[in-house]
Amino acid sequence: MTTVNPITATNAATQAPGTTKVAEAPTTQSNDYQMFLKLLTAQIKNQDPLSPMDATQFVQQTATFSQVEQAVKANTTLSSLQATLSSTMSRMDAGYIGRTVEASVDRFAFDGSTMKMAYAASGATTVAINISDADGNIVRTIQGVPGSGRQEIVWDGTRNDGSKAAAGDYRIGIAAADKDGKAVDSLVVVTQRVREVVMGTGGGESTLVLEGGGKIYPSDIISVSEGTVGTSS
Repeated sequence: MTTVNPITATNAATQAPGTTKVAEAPTTQSNDYQMFLKLLTAQIKNQDPLSPMDATQFVQQTATFSQVEQAVKANTTLSSLQATLSSTMSRMDAGYIGRTVEASVDRFAFDGSTMKMAYAASGATTVAINISDADGNIVRTIQGVPGSGRQEIVWDGTRNDGSKAAAGDYRIGIAAADKDGKAVDSLVVVTQRVREVVMGTGGGESTLVLEGGGKIYPSDIISVSEGTVGTSS
């Protein structure tokens, strides 16, 4: 009898039980791949020598084996490509260091000097930007300019009572309404320079650390510019 090699499937003949040799699958392949190989090998080893497996059926099974092998290789290639792309994006994110970014966030770290912000509230007749401390207490409310388009404001750390706010983490929100008192769509952003980039792991996004200590993701960025943050509104 001839020896059957289910890896190449070049011969569709059968042989006596216990004499078939099957190449070992690479250790990097999936459990499904390994299981398929074991099942196929067991089937060949335990077939009836007097009634061997139909050649057409065997070819179909080895073709299925080949498809599984190709799928495993494709998954391995895609995983490698994903890791390469993630590494490339992380290196690109390092280009944000030293640049001033404008990001849509609901919190920021105040360094004790000034914080430049901008907002947009289309169709609003009343606009109020509320700055709260880490406990949710409003420390400053800045009245915005009604109307459409981008509007810029600067907070110098002055609280509503005239005292100076301490450096630390703060939240920012906007309350905008139309002439009927109904809330309108609005957006508020902060502007700071990127001080550090913490590379993402496991395919995750990098974290950008702002000069005030706040942290954002590249996906939060609306615009990027060179130089320092201005202090004029």
